[in-house]
Amino acid sequence: MKEKIIKSYIKSMTKDDIYSFAKKNNINLNDNELDYIYSNIKYNYDEILNNPKLYLDKAKANLNTNTYNKLYELYSIYYPKLYH
Repeated sequence: MKEKIIKSYIKSMTKDDIYSFAKKNNINLNDNELDYIYSNIKYNYDEILNNPKLYLDKAKANLNTNTYNKLYELYSIYYPKLYH
């Protein structure tokens, strides 16, 4: 059920949604990072939902260190709540 809700949200998600979420969580995304994250979530959400840690590992090369560290921190907080 959770995955259906997440997939439904992703279909309507915009770059502004990602930017707002990032700002709310003290993540300053540059335009390239915003584009990268948006495109990956929008078009590879199945892969991300199935293995978010693998996505983060792949994304590390495309994100600055602070952005990656903050995203990893959020992953560590939210993943256990969603899937355990």
